[in-house]
Amino acid sequence: MKLTETQQTELEKLVKALQEWMNENCHPHVVAIVDSENMELMEGITTVQRNQRGLKRENARLRAQHDEDKALLVMLRQDNHRLSALPNVEAQR
Repeated sequence: MKLTETQQTELEKLVKALQEWMNENCHPHVVAIVDSENMELMEGITTVQRNQRGLKRENARLRAQHDEDKALLVMLRQDNHRLSALPNVEAQR
């Protein structure tokens, strides 16, 4: 989406008005989420962020799961190949 200069100016005015209202009526842990149909005020109670070590562990876990999934897929394809080589029992009747 691209905004014209006029749209950008209008949006800035609206945002500043909301920020001023929040500064007067809310504490610093309240955030506003706005979309085309709703506006929601939310209060952050606590925040927990993953550190780099946690992200590395999660990435390693996902890679291992991916490798397991690939191995399972190979086995399933082999089984499917073996089954397709069997004679069709229905066709023999």
